[in-house]
Amino acid sequence: MRPMSRQALSLVKGLAWSFIGAGALMAVGGFGGLLMVGPMRRHPDQSLLYILLQDFPDSHAVWDTIMAWIVPASWIQIVLAAFMIWAGIEFLRLKRWARAALEWTTWLTLLGVAAYGIFMVFFWLRMLRALSPEGDLPPGAGFLGVIAGGVVTALLAAPLVLTALLLRRKEVREACSR
Repeated sequence: MRPMSRQALSLVKGLAWSFIGAGALMAVGGFGGLLMVGPMRRHPDQSLLYILLQDFPDSHAVWDTIMAWIVPASWIQIVLAAFMIWAGIEFLRLKRWARAALEWTTWLTLLGVAAYGIFMVFFWLRMLRALSPEGDLPPGAGFLGVIAGGVVTALLAAPLVLTALLLRRKEVREACSR
C-alpha cells in the first residue's frame, strides 16, 4: 500500500471537521427547538411565525401541526447530529463506513434542501394570495418569489453537491480503504 498524499489527507481532515462542526450546529439547533417549544406554546402571540400565520384561513391548524411536530423533529435532528459527529470522527480515522455514511447523509440533506425550497416557494405563493385576495399585487410578484426561492435553494444545495463529489473522489475512497 502506498502512503496517502498530503492533499488527500488535508481533504479528508477538512471534510471530517466540516461534518463534525455541522453536527455540532445541528445539535444546538435541535436543543434550541426543544427549549423554544414551551414558551411558543404558552405565548404564541409573541412568536413571529404565529404572527405571520394569522392571515391564513387555516392558521390554527398549521400552528397546531407545527407544535405537534417540533419536539419529534428536534429529537430527530439531535440524533442525526450525534451520528454526523460520530461519523466525522470515524472518518478522521479513515473508516470506510464513515465515508459512505457521510456521503449518504449529504445526499439525503440535499433532498431535504430541495423539499424545503419547494415548500418555501409554495408558502410564498400562498402568502401572496392570502395578503392580496383581490389580486392587486404588482405583476410578476409571484414569479419573482419563485425565482428567489430557486436561487436560495441552489445556493444552499451547491455546497452539498460539492461535498458529496469530494467524498466520492478517488483519493478519498482510497484513503478509507486501508
